[in-house]
Amino acid sequence: MHDQQPLQTDVIILGGGLNGASMALALAHGGIKSVVIDYADPKTILTANYDGRTCAIAAASKSVLEVIGAWENMADGAEPILDIRIADGQSPLFLHYDHHDVGDEPLGYIVENLVTRSALYRAIEKNDLIKMIAPAKVETIARDQGAMTITLADGEVVRAPLAIGAEGRKSMLREWAGIKTYNWSYKQSAVVCTVKHQQPHNGLAVEHFLPAGPFAILPMTDNRCSIVWTEGTDQANYLVNLDDQTFLDELHRRFDGYLGDLEVIGPRFCYPLGLQHAYHYTQDRLALIGDAAHGMHPIAGQGLNMGIRDVAVLAEILVNARRLG
Repeated sequence: MHDQQPLQTDVIILGGGLNGASMALALAHGGIKSVVIDYADPKTILTANYDGRTCAIAAASKSVLEVIGAWENMADGAEPILDIRIADGQSPLFLHYDHHDVGDEPLGYIVENLVTRSALYRAIEKNDLIKMIAPAKVETIARDQGAMTITLADGEVVRAPLAIGAEGRKSMLREWAGIKTYNWSYKQSAVVCTVKHQQPHNGLAVEHFLPAGPFAILPMTDNRCSIVWTEGTDQANYLVNLDDQTFLDELHRRFDGYLGDLEVIGPRFCYPLGLQHAYHYTQDRLALIGDAAHGMHPIAGQGLNMGIRDVAVLAEILVNARRLG
């Protein structure tokens, strides 16, 4: 048990995932101290078996990650999206977007969540304004006129004028604050895996709309692609549990010769898809960011990009408020 004085900081961030870690670094860039509390053990979440997903990092998000010191640690693992092709069913026609049409910069970058998370954590380790407490279990949350007080299961107490909820769709802070959400299930799940392929993808991202849902082929480094394969939930669970050869045969059917021979590398994952939106993003002495505020369908890759926009806007508001006293 901890009998010492509460740990005082400027901001408490609940959740040390992609949004929470980015928030801490953005605040530190503006001279604001934070304590990040996460239930997961960093050793666990920095393994390839933990997640398996990738994110499409938009140009604006890349700029934020550069400013907060994370991009330099992840640039080598970021594959530029040079073209996007959108096809519908069996139609011979498709939409094609070329990055040259909007300038010389790529349309975005595909980065594995593992790479992004590692880059953020490395930047945090070097930052004296951020203290990470993980793994940790939050026991109680309390609010008085001057501060939010978080008590951990081991007895440690952290106090700050503001708490930020970045713990994802099941945000404990949002639930504690009584902020309601509206949400619905798409009755679909996404099968996610990584494939190595024979022919180069040349930076082309493919979104193929099939009757059951979109089938995305997203370019990664080292002649790999990330597959986000949407099906009805029962079918998705069936697919993810197939034996290796049958699963690969199903993939080959949907690729239809594109990129040549395929090989699935690493585990397969299955994620249920749904929409969730908090009625309010702020309350006295607390704010919500990322999936704690708005969880969305992965199509068009807006989830993390919206979260990074939350980070940029909230950091700017807090740094300005501090500057004004």
